[in-house]
Amino acid sequence: MILSQTSVIDSLIASVPKQPNEKKVDALNTIADWYHRNDETKAIEYASEALVIASKLSYKKGIVASYSNLSFSKLQ
Repeated sequence: MILSQTSVIDSLIASVPKQPNEKKVDALNTIADWYHRNDETKAIEYASEALVIASKLSYKKGIVASYSNLSFSKLQ
């Protein structure tokens, strides 16, 4: 199961540069969420990148998700 999940995340990471803006934010937050359980540093990196993009777009859902990911990472 872990190998399958890693493959899905690797595919999602590879697709991020091709995503339109809001979809990119959503993808980055999904990746950050996955990394909470595996690598806190990477979770923070992806959530921070998502927050920067979401803020530039005024994408409220993305901003909230990014802050949620960041707060969860820092609490672990």
